[in-house]
Amino acid sequence: MDPRKQTARGSALPPTNSFAGLAADQMPALKDLLTRQLAGAGSLAEAADRFLGVIAGRFAPSVVLARVYGTVPYAKLPEAERRFTTTLVPEPERARLTAETPILVLLGSRGRKTEWNDRLASKGHLAIPLLGKEFVAAIPMLASLLREIGLELEDLESPGEALTRRLMGGFNGVFFVSNARLGRDAQHRLVIPAQEFVSTYDVKSVFGMGGVYPWGNFVTVIVFTSENLSRPAAERFAPLVSVLKTTTSVLVGDGKIFPP
Repeated sequence: MDPRKQTARGSALPPTNSFAGLAADQMPALKDLLTRQLAGAGSLAEAADRFLGVIAGRFAPSVVLARVYGTVPYAKLPEAERRFTTTLVPEPERARLTAETPILVLLGSRGRKTEWNDRLASKGHLAIPLLGKEFVAAIPMLASLLREIGLELEDLESPGEALTRRLMGGFNGVFFVSNARLGRDAQHRLVIPAQEFVSTYDVKSVFGMGGVYPWGNFVTVIVFTSENLSRPAAERFAPLVSVLKTTTSVLVGDGKIFPP
């Protein structure tokens, strides 16, 4: 079905649009498009790439960088992600890595630079261990993201239960930074520390949406935009993470996170 045509569930989607300019009655058409595009994906990573392909294509003027992350136990990481995780953790902390330590892995990436379209090309964010409160608190954007979607950093001291306990019931949280240059956390730190990136690519607002699968795996979508967004505009996109979760639930349950 051509998404530019009227659908029974809402207004047609134009070829491109701004996040702020997407009408509420166009959201069902966007969700339908995502559902169709994700059908048949062989892994969560493949579905994440397709999901971002739709977002980056439909909102091309606005998307600077868009990424999907998901939690995977350390023992189930592919070799490249495991090496990256080990390198990222300082030597004294490595002993704390266990088979069950949740690792926030980059599953999909789309952006304006060629290398941003290959998740494995990420130099600093391919895999981030959720290695307890203090480790995560030292990363302002990650700490703010987890808090805003409903996860307290104290819960990371018992990671096997934290994600499931806090986010069960179909809850989808929203992460939002209205001003990427000035947004600060409770400790008065810049939420987006990479200010050279913000300045070079004129990033104005950042938003994300996150949710959890029945097995406790967490997934989040983060979008860096060249638009000045309001929180209500960002929150309008929160239901899209449910599309990603619903269409990949069987894959995640079967452990098909990465391509074979």
